[in-house]
Amino acid sequence: MVEARLRAAHQAWATLQGFLVQRGWQDRATRLLLFDTFVKTCLLYGCVVWGSAVLPRDCSLGWDRKGGGRDPLGSFYRGALRTLLGVGKLRNEIVYILSGRFPLQVSVAKAMWRFERSLREGDRLVGAVARWTWRLESTGRV
Repeated sequence: MVEARLRAAHQAWATLQGFLVQRGWQDRATRLLLFDTFVKTCLLYGCVVWGSAVLPRDCSLGWDRKGGGRDPLGSFYRGALRTLLGVGKLRNEIVYILSGRFPLQVSVAKAMWRFERSLREGDRLVGAVARWTWRLESTGRV
């Protein structure tokens, strides 16, 4: 699943790079907005399902480097941000600060949390809708 997301993001990134070169946009905010809209959405599509396989077991937002774990999604993301910003080799933290973006792990964890929360609220809403329809039926409005 992660490999498919990475392939889709690479295709979207190549298309976006061609588009930016063709238009000659120099505005950083516009480039970052287009990147978030087209590439990051391709990269993170369905991350609520496969995100637990990517995030560390201890729920920290750092990647496990001891086990030789490689982060292809984060590497692609940071590389694309470096290209958009026009910076060379900088520390990852500096790239995130210059772009005003959080690391990819934060977006994955946030999406998973929102999905879990919507499932919990969905159960509560089902009960509320059932009570509402029961009231309507008991008053004869339905």
